[in-house]
Amino acid sequence: MIRGFISCPGEPLEFLDSDSIAVDLCPPDTDVDGFLDPVDSCPYAKGVVALNGCPWSIYISNNYKTSTVPNNIDASKEEFLCSLTNSFSNYNISYHSGANPEPSVGDHIIYNTNYFFPHTFVFDNTNFAFLKLRDYNKIVEVRKVDGEIVTIYDCL
Repeated sequence: MIRGFISCPGEPLEFLDSDSIAVDLCPPDTDVDGFLDPVDSCPYAKGVVALNGCPWSIYISNNYKTSTVPNNIDASKEEFLCSLTNSFSNYNISYHSGANPEPSVGDHIIYNTNYFFPHTFVFDNTNFAFLKLRDYNKIVEVRKVDGEIVTIYDCL
């Protein structure tokens, strides 16, 4: 017999009284973001408190450049990427894993499948991509193999 108080993250303290040994005390937290799946609005994508367990959305350019070596662009010479207007036709909605609305180095681009054809940014397992963040007038450099943001450049 099992008797006692239990507390799952995000839930009130409960009293457990069970004859069964196999008791599932807490529901899973599939994405390991601290929100149990029953109360997580996005149980398969790590998210933040402000969005009920969902990640921050961002707009990234659908035009980008590729490089085999990180940290090798001069933002003052990136006229094309920096000149992209805020027209929705130039951007795809994406999401990032960071704790704040504006992405930081070390955050990951975790979703971007709005392309109409197989696209190397989504499917390539090597190299780096440079994309413009619409709402921040910055260029992010993303490692394609895992979507990690490795550098951020200000558009001048």
